[in-house]
Amino acid sequence: MEGYAKLSSLIATDSEFAIYRRFGALNAQNLLYYKAELISVEDNLEHLAESDRCSQDKDKRLYTENWFELSRAKAGKRQQTKKFDMIRKTLKQYNSYI
Repeated sequence: MEGYAKLSSLIATDSEFAIYRRFGALNAQNLLYYKAELISVEDNLEHLAESDRCSQDKDKRLYTENWFELSRAKAGKRQQTKKFDMIRKTLKQYNSYI
């Protein structure tokens, strides 16, 4: 056994040998990027909601207040739902680090 296999066997025998770098600065930068992305898409979602609220389309006007109507929206009218699906994925990733 040589290289990483040999080293990993040694580490496995005694936890005192397990010294791992935490990459604190990179993790912090990663969280800041997630935060910036979430702020941006949150702002975009607010614009979509405002656009729907002021729409001539009576169905779209209901979307910001009625989840059921939003969830039933036809493909061309699902901008808020699509945006929030994206937000959910990013939030899940962000929250896994904090």
